[in-house]
Amino acid sequence: MFFNVFPYEQIIALCLNKHRTRVGQILKEWAPKWAAVGMDLSCLDITPDYIFKEVPDKNINLGMPCFVFVDGKGWLIAPKGNDTTIEKCTYSSKTEKPSARSLTFSTAAGLVFEWSPLLGGRAGERKIVEFMSELGVACSPIDE
Repeated sequence: MFFNVFPYEQIIALCLNKHRTRVGQILKEWAPKWAAVGMDLSCLDITPDYIFKEVPDKNINLGMPCFVFVDGKGWLIAPKGNDTTIEKCTYSSKTEKPSARSLTFSTAAGLVFEWSPLLGGRAGERKIVEFMSELGVACSPIDE
């Protein structure tokens, strides 16, 4: 709640019956823990059987049984003027500015189960998908 309504910090403090600086101290301790849990819960182990069963009947009836949707996003970043190599790697034709690119993989019902790391904006979505598929299940670090 705090991260979505940051300008209303005092109101949140009143709701919790705590001083606003105490709310800040609690967040300073717990925000990194929430971030770690969010990262753990954002990459799900999805089986091919689940993906097949989740496809809506309407998609199958229309002859469009798309099982996994890939969506790319370009995040604008600050340009690095003193290093032309980085500038070339981060220039994105999608945003026409320096950016970082990531992909999300979601099921037909909209459940995001995998995401790619941020890469330079010059990396095409097809290449990122190839990179992600080369990692494979066997090569994935067990702690991730």
